[in-house]
Amino acid sequence: MELPGQLDNPAVRPAFSWDLLACAYQWCRRVERLVAGEHPHARIFHPQWLAITAQCGVIKQAAADARGVLVDVGCGQKPFASMFRDHVSAYIGIDDPTTAKPLGGSKADVLGTVERLPLRSASVDTVLVTEVLEHLPEPAPALAELHRLLKPGGLLIVTTPMIYNRHGSPRDFFRFTPEGLRYLLERSGFSVTALRPQGYFGTAVGLLTNNFLTVAFERRPVLRALRYTLLLPLMLLVFAGVNAVGWMLDALVREPDFSFNHLALARKS
Repeated sequence: MELPGQLDNPAVRPAFSWDLLACAYQWCRRVERLVAGEHPHARIFHPQWLAITAQCGVIKQAAADARGVLVDVGCGQKPFASMFRDHVSAYIGIDDPTTAKPLGGSKADVLGTVERLPLRSASVDTVLVTEVLEHLPEPAPALAELHRLLKPGGLLIVTTPMIYNRHGSPRDFFRFTPEGLRYLLERSGFSVTALRPQGYFGTAVGLLTNNFLTVAFERRPVLRALRYTLLLPLMLLVFAGVNAVGWMLDALVREPDFSFNHLALARKS
């Protein structure tokens, strides 16, 4: 069994049995996943429910334009595969071998970096890249590689954050406005056909609030253990309350200048 931080270190275990605590901790983690769901099937109790709901909405809409062979670069667990099933002939996942395992495993079919993809030039009809560019110190070479991969007229579907807390340190380099994303894509030889916001002010505020609570409880092993044991019901209710308020704010005020994320559709020129 595995406990957070120092709790799984035999050198610091007290005389009483930690195996029982470890079992309780793991059981509570399973309960949380059962109640809150997981990406892309998160429920309102999930701290990232607002972001996941907004992102899945625009990606499902974009999937209708996808055709032929699709490559999901930085695919992770392939959370969006089912959205493209009826629109593409093949769905190929690619992940960086250095990050696939640390990020919780991967369902990648091929391993490779976004700057050097192990596929032939002009061999792909659609490329999906979600939340990848902000983790690259130089996005331009990656966009050039995606351009190389696509057939003439091929479709690039890319999402990037604009309002989000620091994450994935030390590889968290950028945030992108819609204008900045368009500039990078056009400079790399793409013609942008659509730029769509993901969530509005309510999503941004609710997401940052829940992320702050999550990070605050992750900083100390004891607080992390409390979150997943004694405080688990309270935390789930707090996340749900914040999500509900954020959803209502978005329904009342649809202001795209405060969107936390954006999706771009671009064709290879």
